[in-house]
Amino acid sequence: MVRSGKITISREGRILSLSDDFEKYFPGELPVFFQTLVDWTKSPFHNWGECLPVLLREKAVYLFLKKGKTNRVLFLVTLRYLEDKDDSLGLLLQYIPHERQLEIELRQQKRYTHELISTANIMFIRTDARYRIKDMNPWAEKVLDLRKQERLDQVILDVLQLKSSDRRQLRNNLKEKGRFEELEIEYRTPKGEERQLLWNVKLLVDFQYGQSVLLFFGHDITERSRLEKQMAQSEKLSALGQLAAGIAHDVSKPMVSISSLVQMLEAHVRDEYVENTLGMISRQVEYLSKTVRQLVDLSRPLQGQQEIINVNTLVRDAIRIVRFDAILKDVRIVEELTRDGAPVYFAYDQLLQVFINVFLNAGYAMRQCEKPVLRIKSTVLDDQITLEILDNGEGIPRKYLERVFEPFFTTRSENQGTGLGLWVCHHIVTSMGGKIALDSKEGCGTTVKIILPVFKGDMRGIQNSSGR
Repeated sequence: MVRSGKITISREGRILSLSDDFEKYFPGELPVFFQTLVDWTKSPFHNWGECLPVLLREKAVYLFLKKGKTNRVLFLVTLRYLEDKDDSLGLLLQYIPHERQLEIELRQQKRYTHELISTANIMFIRTDARYRIKDMNPWAEKVLDLRKQERLDQVILDVLQLKSSDRRQLRNNLKEKGRFEELEIEYRTPKGEERQLLWNVKLLVDFQYGQSVLLFFGHDITERSRLEKQMAQSEKLSALGQLAAGIAHDVSKPMVSISSLVQMLEAHVRDEYVENTLGMISRQVEYLSKTVRQLVDLSRPLQGQQEIINVNTLVRDAIRIVRFDAILKDVRIVEELTRDGAPVYFAYDQLLQVFINVFLNAGYAMRQCEKPVLRIKSTVLDDQITLEILDNGEGIPRKYLERVFEPFFTTRSENQGTGLGLWVCHHIVTSMGGKIALDSKEGCGTTVKIILPVFKGDMRGIQNSSGR
């Protein structure tokens, strides 16, 4: 086996000369190009084009050279000189023994693994057997909003804010099985952002140092959890809507009978007390009949005439209407609307109803505020327009947030709301391809976010839609 040799090649890889040792190493006809001697499937480069820049920069690379049809031998290729006049390279090739070859491959494998962990979009944290952090990749720093250097030797159970029950379960599983799969936790970043994280933990023995290590691999599933809750909420709303519509259908007939009987009695009664009582019954029947009609209408597909609408114009129309309501008389309304046209293809009356409902809800929530402010923002990004309606009212308790779009659910006192307003809004917006969400903090106000798809068709329709 040749231990070393010299070779001169052009930048294109054409062999210009070989030392005597290497001429014996390649018996027969001398190959024309150096790269034909290299096994690129085993070498760290795909071709000579990738190898040359690294060789010029690093001055040395490891390459596997072919020795027969199946045998491959590792050489250290060192750049001895670079001749400018004929643009040639002088290389020194040194044979690497098998033992040394295994060591190099192991070191390369560790480097590849480290690079993979450093660049992958997965959180990785290594700790010792006492859960003290020893390493953390950049993705973990980003998701957790932490700096590795500030967290080294801290206990990961505290850093991840694990509850007592999760800590016991983790310790027991690692002790019994040496691993823990799908540990789902809630995590709050230093900036107060709440995230759902999913971890897989593995206990390994590091034979190099003769001690146990724990490997934490994690995913940020916040968005997935949000979508799952949103889907569950939509299914729940659909089922409740069907149930409510069925009840409304059954109730409508006796309501008609009651209304007819009351009208007959009113025509024959002359007693003032009875007349007042019947009038009260008639008003309550009308209130119930109106609720029943809403439920029946919502159980059917929306039939409103769709047209191209400028959302900013529609928002201002809604503001002009609610300005006449006493509940918004003293509210300062701040408009922060985009200058873009923001056209959407919706039923004008139904979308107007959505904004009126949301504005009136905000006014009711701010009835106790000294300086009530209703802020309306709109932004256009890509193919959607986002509208945010923010109030500084009393807010909604967190325990009620998941129920606000349910039919008949209301946080108002008795006889002050049917609990159908937000359900109507949800039904209208989602049936036309939009999204509506609500976020609130008790005592700090509420934000309603409505996302609508922007119309991308003929823009001339804006001027042809009833002046809107």
